[in-house]
Amino acid sequence: MKGLLWGLCFLLFAVSGWAKDKKVTGTGYVLMSQRPSEVRFEKISVQQGITLYVTLDKTATISVESDDNILPYIKTEIKNNQLNVYIEPGISIRRYTVMNVLVTLPRLVRLEAASAARIEGSALLRVDQLEVVASGASNMKLEVKGNELQVEASGASRLELKGEVKQLDLNLSTASYLKAWELSADTCNADISNAAKGEIFVRQKLNAEISSSGLLLYDGSPVITRNLSSGGSLVKRR
Repeated sequence: MKGLLWGLCFLLFAVSGWAKDKKVTGTGYVLMSQRPSEVRFEKISVQQGITLYVTLDKTATISVESDDNILPYIKTEIKNNQLNVYIEPGISIRRYTVMNVLVTLPRLVRLEAASAARIEGSALLRVDQLEVVASGASNMKLEVKGNELQVEASGASRLELKGEVKQLDLNLSTASYLKAWELSADTCNADISNAAKGEIFVRQKLNAEISSSGLLLYDGSPVITRNLSSGGSLVKRR
């Protein structure tokens, strides 16, 4: 009897959980929606397969482009100086035409992409300091000019960076990949591990710590300090 009751409880739980997971297929009819942007934000986080296009401008704006029946489920929430872009919990997007979010803002200090999201800079980003974080097979393509750029990538994420910075700090792990031949850095501190790969151009000074089959290819003629272990490699570009 107890076994039957437990079985019924499990079945009810499974059915209720399945019912809450609403599956949505895009209609193919694409619309653009303007979202409120009066609250100030300097950081952006995007996830779940959404593509973010970011531009620096005097005025903050947020526009969302997607299938008409998917638009309501793409959330743009501003909290603690950060714009969070995500799919409403309990919603599973099965197929869509586009899921784009276009953002302009006066000042940018942090970009984060997760869960197969994508971030692209629509134009050159002129910044003082910028932190870039990519995880969960996400992608980024940015052109940056500024003093300090911090890059953290994991989970098979891919980044392509261009521009010019004085200080570049890298932390690449777990099969992530950075292509930055066209990003010129005066100095670079690089920590590469767990089969991650980085490609960089450094002019003056390079501090490299590479382990666990990590690979860092570099160009330029920097003074190098290196710490290699567990199959880590530092290679000059030919």
